[in-house]
Amino acid sequence: MQTVSTIPLAVPNIGPEDIASVHTAMTDGWVSSVGPDVPAFEQAVAAASGTSSAVAVASGTAALMIALRALRIGRGDLVLCPTYTFVATANAIHSAGADPIFVDIDPATWAIDINHAEQMVSRLVAVGLPKPRAIIVVYPMGNPIDMTDVKVFAERHGIRIVADAAAAIGSTFDGRPIGGHADATTFSFNGNKTMTTGGGGAIVGDDGFIAAARSLASTGRLGVNYDHDRPAFNERMTNIEAALGRSQIARLDSFIAAKARIRARHDLFAHKHDLDVFPRHRLAERGDWFSGVVLRPETDIRDVVSVLNSRGIGVRLFWKPMHLQEAYAPLLSSLKQAGLSTDDLYPVADALWRRVLPLPCSTNITDRQIDEVHAVLAYALAKTEGANDILLTRLAAIA
Repeated sequence: MQTVSTIPLAVPNIGPEDIASVHTAMTDGWVSSVGPDVPAFEQAVAAASGTSSAVAVASGTAALMIALRALRIGRGDLVLCPTYTFVATANAIHSAGADPIFVDIDPATWAIDINHAEQMVSRLVAVGLPKPRAIIVVYPMGNPIDMTDVKVFAERHGIRIVADAAAAIGSTFDGRPIGGHADATTFSFNGNKTMTTGGGGAIVGDDGFIAAARSLASTGRLGVNYDHDRPAFNERMTNIEAALGRSQIARLDSFIAAKARIRARHDLFAHKHDLDVFPRHRLAERGDWFSGVVLRPETDIRDVVSVLNSRGIGVRLFWKPMHLQEAYAPLLSSLKQAGLSTDDLYPVADALWRRVLPLPCSTNITDRQIDEVHAVLAYALAKTEGANDILLTRLAAIA
């Protein structure tokens, strides 16, 4: 029987104000996609992102998909995206009707490697495939990156930029909110994010773009009658979710502060044990959705996870790169048949993904619980790396 986690990886921080907000929405009858909480939440998201407009949608995946469609990306188009990301990034491209072209990551940032993206464009053109029409940049672990090279690359090739900021709500780069760094920026409010609406997501951008995105998310409906001006989707956020989002985003600063406190503790453990930490640009602030450690190459992460799980610590292997996913094997096969082989094109992601270990980081985790996680992790590392019996006995007693 699998041990039930006593210290989960990341769970929502639900307080009495959240319950009261949702209760009010329900008792007032605003339960579907119409209601006062939706526009109020959208305004709060736009403000946190430094943009003039936002549209709230059903999920982070829907946010990416609709953002692409609002940028007129669709059937037959190619979209560059990092291979090291959550599968929703690639799935959103597929749902928009386009095909993802996977790119390796920069070892220093874990974000898309623009030099490799340039090489991929050249390879595509060389075999007679079209140039990509968009690039999705994922902000690793909620930390924004320097977009200067991305913008130069996009301008040179005439492609649009979408920032997958799924876990980066409220973060800043060089002291400024992140909503204006791309043609479209999207967020997720899944239950494991810094703040949550249960599910849900949002898109931010300028007024004209958001108007198009809102129409696509709302069945293309014109006014109150059943008139529709385009084929579209029904991906609206419900008012109940938005009610939760309003109370959550009101506490976003406190959640972000908690994430910073947790990251500092995990980084200190990593330094003490000669482990690498998760990357963060020196100008990036208020991110750190997930934090943890990067294990040594010789350490078997599955053994470490097994020990932690056996002690009730809720960790697991993190993102498996997209080029290794069965879901996208047919796409890679078709690209190979067209002359674009992706074999051995992703050395950084291949070397990294089995070393990344996010540690528990719920915003309501206590220092005592973090100490417990670290004690068990120290024991797990010693055990899996062949420490002597005396050390293991001492660490086991602490853990």
